[in-house]
Amino acid sequence: MATGILLKVKHLIWPFSSGNNSENSVQQRHYAGSSEPSTSSTQPSPAKKKAVTTDSELNTTTADVAKRNEVGTKLRQEFYQAVFLSDTIGTKKLSVPETLVLQVVEDNLKSPDYRIKAVPRLPSVVPQLLKSLRDPNSSANQYVDIIKQDPVIASTVLKMANSAYFNPSNQYIDSFQRAVVTLGIQGLRSLLSTAVMQPIIHCKSTYFMQFGKKLWNHSLCCAVACQILANQRGQDPFKAYLLGLSHDIGKITLFTQLVKQFKLNEEEKTPPVHAFIKLMDKIDLELSYCVAKDWGFPEDILKGMKDQIQNDRFDTMSSLGMTLYQANQACEAYLLNRAEKLSDQEAAQLLESLKLPADLYEQLDTLFIAAGH
Repeated sequence: MATGILLKVKHLIWPFSSGNNSENSVQQRHYAGSSEPSTSSTQPSPAKKKAVTTDSELNTTTADVAKRNEVGTKLRQEFYQAVFLSDTIGTKKLSVPETLVLQVVEDNLKSPDYRIKAVPRLPSVVPQLLKSLRDPNSSANQYVDIIKQDPVIASTVLKMANSAYFNPSNQYIDSFQRAVVTLGIQGLRSLLSTAVMQPIIHCKSTYFMQFGKKLWNHSLCCAVACQILANQRGQDPFKAYLLGLSHDIGKITLFTQLVKQFKLNEEEKTPPVHAFIKLMDKIDLELSYCVAKDWGFPEDILKGMKDQIQNDRFDTMSSLGMTLYQANQACEAYLLNRAEKLSDQEAAQLLESLKLPADLYEQLDTLFIAAGH
C-alpha cells in the first residue's frame, strides 16, 4: 500500500473528547461547549435512582448498568458481524499504513469545513421540512408543495406511500393529495424524511457491498421502533422517527470515508473489518451528532444523539434519548434474530429487559415484508 499520498489536517479534537488520544470510552467524553468533563474515575457519580417509575425508564443501579453495558457490547459486536457479512471480526494488529488511514479519516472529519464536503448534502427540501416542525400551523398542502420541488424525492414518496407499512389499507395512492388523506401530516413527514435519507445511508461501495443496505435496513427499523415508542409515551412521533432514522449517519460517513481513503492508497485486498469497527466504536456517536448539527436538526433531536454518547447516564437522558437507546438495542437484536443469529428466547428476554412491547418485532416485520427484504 502506498502511504505517501495521505494528507492530514491540523490537529483538532472531537467536541466530546477529553483530548486523550487513547480509545475513547463513554466515561472520557463530555458535552460540546462545556468545560466540565463528564463523570470519570476522579469524580464521584451522583446517586442513581433505584426504581422504575415509567415504562420508558430503566433500572439505574450500578449492577444494572454494568450488566446492560455488557449485553450491549456483545450485541454490538454481533451486529457488526451481521452488517459487514463477516463470520469473525478479527483481532490481528493493524499495519502501520492501515493505522495511518484511520488517523487521517478521524482527523479530517474533525474539521467542520471538511465534513461539509465529505458528508452528502441534504436536498433543499429538508430545511423547509425542519422549519415546518417549528410551525404549528403547517398544512398538508405545504408538505405537498415541498415534495413536488424534487422529482426524485416525489417519485420515491409515491412508491413508499404504497408499501404495506405506510399504507396498510392497501388502497393504491396515485397522487400526493391522496397520500395526505391516507397518511396524514405525521405520516407524510415520516415518508418524506425516509425518501431523503435512503440514498445517503443506502450507499454502494467497492468493499463490503452489502453494508449500506444492511445499515439502511437497521436505520429504518430503528426509526419505526422509535415512532412506535413515541406514540405510546406522548413524545413527538416524527422527531422520534427522524432521530432513529439518522442516528447512524456517523457510521455511514466513516464507512464511506474509510473506503475512499483505502482506495486512494491503492489497497487491492479488502481492508480488515476490525479497521472499520475500531474507528466506528471510537467516534461514530460524536460524528453523528456533529453531522446532525451541521444539517441544522432541532435541538431536542441533537440532545437525543448526545445522550447516546453517555449511555450509562440514564438519570440524565432526555425522553427522546431514552427512546432511541432502547429502540437501537432492540433493532440490533431484531436484525440478528431475523438472521437466525439470536434465538427467539434471547430476543424476547432483551425486549423484556428494555421494557419494550413484546410484539415489537412482529410490528417491524410488516415494514420489511413490504420492502421485500
